[in-house]
Amino acid sequence: MKIKNIDFDVDIDVLDNHNIYELVVENPITMTKIIYGLVRQIVDGQEGQFIITNKNKEIRYEKEVEIIIDYFGFDINNKKIINKLYAKLGEIADEKIEEKSDINSKIIKVLDEVTTALGYTDVEYELDFKWADIFKVYGLEIMEEYSSLLEKMITYIKVLSNLTDTKLLILINAKSYFENQNIFEKI
Repeated sequence: MKIKNIDFDVDIDVLDNHNIYELVVENPITMTKIIYGLVRQIVDGQEGQFIITNKNKEIRYEKEVEIIIDYFGFDINNKKIINKLYAKLGEIADEKIEEKSDINSKIIKVLDEVTTALGYTDVEYELDFKWADIFKVYGLEIMEEYSSLLEKMITYIKVLSNLTDTKLLILINAKSYFENQNIFEKI
């Protein structure tokens, strides 16, 4: 993977997935421009100053790059992660749960009873369910009980690695919160 920014003469060749690269920017105005540009590219999907390629192919920022600026406010159960969690669990459920048709029949029976009891039979509903809908109804999400900010960060990195297509994680001012070796020693 290569990370380039011609405006600021940044050219990083990321050799493997476990290296930590540090970009030190001493000028606050330049730092603000870089972070603002990254956020616009990664979060907002706009054009920007950074070119990130993997095997000479430009990566999809919104799907393959994650940036953390607020270490206390990032959400492990954000929409992107929950959608991926539900999709993967749905695939597993489709393979392993043979009783889906029985479950579906019971749900339809309950819906029929409830709508009939209402006395209004012109009610429509789907005749089959999606696992993601069941997971959502039951509020299935990743448990968030941490003893430290480091533990939360490690969980987040593991979740990103297991559930998403994230190829690059950018941590802004991480040294203000963690020592480099702390995160990767525990993963």
